Amino acid sequence: MKKIFLCAILLLQFSSIFANKVPYYVCYSTGLNIRKTPSLNAELIGKIPYATKLFIDNAKTDTIPVLVEGMTGFWAEVNYQNKKGYVLNCYLVSVTPPKKGTKKMADYLLQLAPKFG
Repeated sequence: MKKIFLCAILLLQFSSIFANKVPYYVCYSTGLNIRKTPSLNAELIGKIPYATKLFIDNAKTDTIPVLVEGMTGFWAEVNYQNKKGYVLNCYLVSVTPPKKGTKKMADYLLQLAPKFG
């Protein structure tokens, strides 16, 4: 019984450690606005370039949906260049976005595949 309890505690600790370590990438060609507070009217504190890797603070993700450009997103707190701010998560993807100028899906898949040989 002690082993099961210990395993459960370790599993919870590891899941909380890795929960915030999932990378996301900016997938908006002109860059993603980062705002001081979670609002479309909030002060802009910067612009995050396309394909930049970010980590979301899951504890600071808003649950109120925001409709922009026909997409539904949620405000998520991120750190970028030592600034804490908020971005809309509908402009983030969990895989590396295609390099600018990529026209074919096959070329994009080659970018994702590891190099062999």
